[in-house]
Amino acid sequence: MNTPVDSKEVIARDRGRWIATLGIALFTGPVWGILVSTVTMFRTFSEIDADGSASPDALSHGVTLALASTGIGISAGILGVPFILAALLGWKIRERRFFWWSVILSAYWCVAFFPYGLAVGLPVLILFVTKRSEFTPPAASV
Repeated sequence: MNTPVDSKEVIARDRGRWIATLGIALFTGPVWGILVSTVTMFRTFSEIDADGSASPDALSHGVTLALASTGIGISAGILGVPFILAALLGWKIRERRFFWWSVILSAYWCVAFFPYGLAVGLPVLILFVTKRSEFTPPAASV
């Protein structure tokens, strides 16, 4: 017999999914920051090459933009961690996509920002791996 689902439970579950999605989106910040840094440096060196002169002002402007984009990306990623933890521990979100995105991005943090990225990526990675069994779908009863 199916019991009606309480609307408060549905709202809470949906809110938890939004929190998880927001956390994952913010946690990808370093990926975007490094991408923008790479594009910015390519553009800077292309402009220097096109001008034919290695202007220190042009180079310093490009480096400043690259560092700023990387810093903003890392800051966004660090802000994503509390959202991910709230979704995992508070709202008990156990969707497989949430698990895999969190694990992949945590591993990325550990590798891309070694050794400092370990402070962010490793605890999240360990937490998700230890709770891995909670993310498997229940076995279908025959």
